[in-house]
Amino acid sequence: LLSQKDGMATVKFTIKDTGIGIAKEKQKDIFKAFSQESKSTSTNYGGTGLGISIADELLKLYGGELKLHSEPNIGTEFYFTLEFEICNTKDLKEDKKQEINLCTFTDAHILVAEDNLINQELIKNILKGKNIKTTLANNGEEVIEIYKNNSDLFNMIFMDINMPVMGGLDALESIRVYEKKTKLIPIPIIALTANTIKGDKEKYMKLGMNDYLAKPIAIDILDSILQKYLCHRCINRISQSDTKTQQISHHSSYNIQKVAKELEIEPSLAKKLLDTFFNKFNNQINEMKEALEQKDFETLNTLLHTAKGTSGNLRLTSIEELLCTLEIYSNKKDINFQWNTHFELLNKYTQ
Repeated sequence: LLSQKDGMATVKFTIKDTGIGIAKEKQKDIFKAFSQESKSTSTNYGGTGLGISIADELLKLYGGELKLHSEPNIGTEFYFTLEFEICNTKDLKEDKKQEINLCTFTDAHILVAEDNLINQELIKNILKGKNIKTTLANNGEEVIEIYKNNSDLFNMIFMDINMPVMGGLDALESIRVYEKKTKLIPIPIIALTANTIKGDKEKYMKLGMNDYLAKPIAIDILDSILQKYLCHRCINRISQSDTKTQQISHHSSYNIQKVAKELEIEPSLAKKLLDTFFNKFNNQINEMKEALEQKDFETLNTLLHTAKGTSGNLRLTSIEELLCTLEIYSNKKDINFQWNTHFELLNKYTQ
């Protein structure tokens, strides 16, 4: 910092080396494009003779100028000065509130119990982007078997609550009994569910869960859980502004690029998951209608719940919210609800 006056700061930047140096008569020429001190420079040291020219042009755009001091066989010092507006302390504090702390991990391995194939693929790739290995289980019985045979392999379990064969809560109870019997240190188990009813989190934690992650998965909440239970494995913390994409509104088009950025996956994977979802979803809507005709609310509720979680994870907001409404009335077994109107609306959103 050279000076500070009237809300402006003058800052000097400098970089020195102890290289071959540049002869005085050649110093002006090196600012020209494709120019180097001698023909042997490119052969011996590489480079095109463009770097200094580009740096100088960039600095001129900012009102600065690249200068140098050099002596042959001793080294070179490049330097420049720039003026900056001094930030208001209040503004800095407000900016910090908008920042998101992202972590990447190494050697971490999570056992994911999830029966939905799309959700499996999504969670696996989100965690892969954070250098976290995953092993997938399709139901409670599988997760118990995998954990018992590899109890020292995993750092955490993500446990879906509603699964076929055996649900997450029964699997949780079995694992906790096994750990107590074998004197194992209890592994952190995170409830993974589309149930977001008030009091669910407390209920699951009272039963032995360590934490709760709601579907659709919010990346910032996922990061905070990973940091909480895998903090000793955190190797890189990145502070980013404007990383979190705003929730897509009903009136905006579905932007795969934005959704992929929010989920921290490749756009090509997001498209693949969407194609898989919609290829299956039309059949699911027909199955919902059939279940309703037979007044089989248990099957209807299962279909709605599964589709709700997946659509939410893929940020299909309009479809997710409509499925939430349908699930409420399915739980009430309300045959007088305007089902046909809502199914038509669901088809419209799908198209």
